[in-house]
Amino acid sequence: MRRVSCAMTGACRHTAMPTQRRARGHSLISLLVGMTVGLVVMGVLFGIFVSMKTSFREQSRLTRLASAETRLMDRLSQVVQTAGFYPYREYNGVPRGGFEGGAGWQPRQVIAGENGTGAAGNILRTRFRIQRGETVRDCGGDRPPAADTPATYLQTVSVSAAGVLECVVESADGTHRQTYALAESILRFAVTYGVDQDADGGVDRYLDAAAVTAAASWDAVATVRFDLALAKGLPQGTSPEALTQVIRVAYRD
Repeated sequence: MRRVSCAMTGACRHTAMPTQRRARGHSLISLLVGMTVGLVVMGVLFGIFVSMKTSFREQSRLTRLASAETRLMDRLSQVVQTAGFYPYREYNGVPRGGFEGGAGWQPRQVIAGENGTGAAGNILRTRFRIQRGETVRDCGGDRPPAADTPATYLQTVSVSAAGVLECVVESADGTHRQTYALAESILRFAVTYGVDQDADGGVDRYLDAAAVTAAASWDAVATVRFDLALAKGLPQGTSPEALTQVIRVAYRD
């Protein structure tokens, strides 16, 4: 568009009017698209965060469970592997000669058990003898009181009415008694005994406590097998954690 301007001399000139530029901006559609993309990205990131958090919790739970299982098996190993231990100065040519009979024990017997009732009703008992200076530890990882005169200690492993696997350590003279909680939420605690009938160092068969007693074979027990089911630390509705451990008796002579 042009405007005509005339001077007093009559001369005229044409001047160009400035053209107005159209203002540019974001349309409503582009804003909606941007918001949608942003929400999608935030949703993906939130999903990744939740997944990582859940995975971390699950990994932490499994780590704690594995640690508890390892600790439990260490304690049960301690019960079996200390059975029959006695001070070397006490040896007089008769293995286990210091273990006297009485109160359900035969002379020289160091392992005993009961079937009990229910899936978690089995009971395991072992005996060992110590005197001052010995480094033997009980099922709780502690050193029982020891004097210059050798003393006999009894360890009893069983599941309480509350489902707690316990180990009771007590001296034969009744001067010491300590109870240790080994694991919680025990649904199954079965103990069987590997019997070496021909004394060749191998296990001929596994028997429960009643069968070993009937065969009078407690002195022939070479290994102890534990079968457990734990529910502690597992999500609701998850099958119990099954554990099996075979432990060799260390002091058979």
